[in-house]
This record gives sequence, structure tokens and C-alpha cells, in this order.
Amino acid sequence: MLENVVGLEMVYQFHSRLRHTGTRMKEVAGEPVDVVRPSGGNISGLMANPILQDAEEIVPGVSVTRIENQEWAFDVADYDFGSGPVLPERGDTLTRSTGEEFRMVSPGGNDPVYRFTTSGRSRFIVTTERVKR
Repeated sequence: MLENVVGLEMVYQFHSRLRHTGTRMKEVAGEPVDVVRPSGGNISGLMANPILQDAEEIVPGVSVTRIENQEWAFDVADYDFGSGPVLPERGDTLTRSTGEEFRMVSPGGNDPVYRFTTSGRSRFIVTTERVKR
């Protein structure tokens, strides 16, 4: 019986690591961003990794990436408003150095805005949508 439990744990760890590796392969170089929480607090210069998005065909035969929704990867330890690491919340905004602003949203309605990418929960991905001005 113990062999089955150990075997299942190994399968889970392998699956978790494979999922993490697949996600990391889509990450591009990190960039410093500013994060603001509506209820107060901000993080300046947080290193974030945008996740590559699939290209859309807006004009037939021409593939471009138009980013309205963007996923970002962070280390949990870095997401800290000053009193220790916290988890992202719906409504937190992320601003790139270019001035583009993204608001954290839940991809599934009432689901959290984040999902962990490692079994040790040391890294997570958030889903954001572009703030239209």
C-alpha cells in the first residue's frame, strides 16, 4: 500500500514539475513593474515575467500579438507590500515602464486571480486585462 502512495506522490511531483517547466518556457525576460492595491499599498520595481501569448490573425495571413489579456509570473516572496509576502487580489493593477496598465482579473469568474506554478508554491501566475484609457 505504501508503494502506491509513494508512486502517486512521484507522479504528482513529476506532473507539477512538467507543468512548471512548460510555463517557464513561455516566460520572457523579466521587467520591472509597479503594482498598486486599491485598498492601499504599492510595490515599485517588482520583477515580473510576461507569459508569451499566442499570435492572433487580425488580417488574413498576418499574425500579430494584440495583448488585451496578459499573464504575468512572479515569485511569491517578491509580492510584498511591506508587511510580508501576500497573494494578489482582484483589482490590483500592474503598470509597465511604458505606461501600459493591466488590472488583475479572475480567468474563471470567482476563481482566484493567481495560480501556483510550483508544488512548493514559490511562484505564481496572474491573469490581467488591459486598462483602456
